[in-house]
Amino acid sequence: MALDIKDNLIIECLKVGKKQFHELEEQLVEKRGEMSKTTLSRHLKNLESEEVIRRLPGRSSDGRSIIYYELVELGLEAQIIDAIKTLRKKYLGDPTIEEVSYFVGETPEIVSKIIYKFARKLGWMSPTEAFVERRGEELTKFLEFIAMKKFKPTLKPPALWGDSGVIVDTEKTAKEYGKLFPEMIPKVHPQPSDKYILEWGDEAMKVTGLTVKTSEFPVTYLFKFEI
Repeated sequence: MALDIKDNLIIECLKVGKKQFHELEEQLVEKRGEMSKTTLSRHLKNLESEEVIRRLPGRSSDGRSIIYYELVELGLEAQIIDAIKTLRKKYLGDPTIEEVSYFVGETPEIVSKIIYKFARKLGWMSPTEAFVERRGEELTKFLEFIAMKKFKPTLKPPALWGDSGVIVDTEKTAKEYGKLFPEMIPKVHPQPSDKYILEWGDEAMKVTGLTVKTSEFPVTYLFKFEI
């Protein structure tokens, strides 16, 4: 099953713990407007049929029967495959073994054996130092673009190269990315004279190679990569 953006939004909500339908509806339909109630129901059924999530019976404080939705616990192989697919989108390129290890909470030695077992199927190749550096520079420009778009509506999007070697639709990708990985987007602090300070999160700093917590827009320096 190929998960789409709405499937991933539901999964992200359930990663923090089990939820009832009305809780998912409140978060994804009412507050954020990501989908309609009917669409939410359809995607929940699809995810359940694919055994990505499951229903869990329970009781409310007054004794009423209620149903929770929760993620199905994955085995280590499935977790690693999911990590590669997720981090590939999050980091704009193949993740390193160390990045996957941190994501799943396992040692690089164990993760390495499993990754290479599925590498050909997933199209994963061990990133070189040059690849990680280029990936970090592209990700920095991309995250800057997402963060600054509302302050500078005419800002030109950076060119991003997809896996097939063609330039992807940066505007469309940025909208989806911002919904899936908001923790990666730097905070913008406007300054006098049309200047802006970007405040970067720890994960974004590590993956992009930035060595400072805050930087002026645009970032064109301050890179130092460690593989």
